[in-house]
Amino acid sequence: MRKKRSGIAFILAIALVLGMLPASVAAVSIDAQNMASLGLLRGVDGGGVNDAYPAMGTERYQAVVIMARLMGIEAQLNQTDPNAENFTDTAGKSEYVRRVMAFAKANPQLGFVGFPDGSFGALDQATAQQIYKVLLVSNGYVENHDFNWGQVFDFSATKGMSRLHGRGAITNDQLATALTEGLRSRSADGVNTLGSLLVARGVISQSQAAAAGVFLGYEDGTFRPDNTATRYELVTALVRYLLGGENPTEEMWADIELRFNDVPGGHWALPFVLLASEGYTEPLEEEHTLVNMNTRSHYCPVYRYSIVW
Repeated sequence: MRKKRSGIAFILAIALVLGMLPASVAAVSIDAQNMASLGLLRGVDGGGVNDAYPAMGTERYQAVVIMARLMGIEAQLNQTDPNAENFTDTAGKSEYVRRVMAFAKANPQLGFVGFPDGSFGALDQATAQQIYKVLLVSNGYVENHDFNWGQVFDFSATKGMSRLHGRGAITNDQLATALTEGLRSRSADGVNTLGSLLVARGVISQSQAAAAGVFLGYEDGTFRPDNTATRYELVTALVRYLLGGENPTEEMWADIELRFNDVPGGHWALPFVLLASEGYTEPLEEEHTLVNMNTRSHYCPVYRYSIVW
């Protein structure tokens, strides 16, 4: 029964990643649909991501909301007194905007310090550079240590975020694009992705992470659907699925013996290969390699499923 349910979940995960959603929301981009399904985009005043929302400009106060959401501290934001100390240009703004900006003012360590005159421009349009900075900080990188403001685009590109490189003011649809890249980007620990960090922070569930992160695509933003998948890519997808969309931590695979003689020790997929092959106890003949072991059943310890090569 468990395997059957898991199979269904896997099909649903693929459907979500490929954007196989009802036609009633077809006017909204795949990225925006997926980010809405994860609860990372919620529309104006939480009213949902409708057809009009993606074309709206992303406002600067939204960057504060997104960071609080990604950091798992949105509840703290929602409990902030909107009448507390604030930026000088928040008078006359809605209660929610004043609440958001009071939260930013009380937490300067998040990086929302505003302008020298004490203003912030909460309703001004946010830029791609600002949103990429939010994603980097949410992913564990430290401004003025790992990167500085002028390096945001170049540094984020090395982490797999480049589709908005060089853009100025952005729309909510482009915000969804940046979030999609961000979820798949490598975190500062070098092992996790932002998506797996969101699971650990309780922001999204493991099943949601699996749907969003089993097939990550390539760092240039392509999926290459007509290309042949390598066995490295297949085992990576399977292990990632069994881990609920997360990447293996070093603790999981550090003590596992490498049983294949054609997998380089420094290969990017090594942790996935090690986890998939653990539990194989038969003597490994010299000619057996990852390439031609087509009938071996390997035990993946994560949820006690077998991965068949």
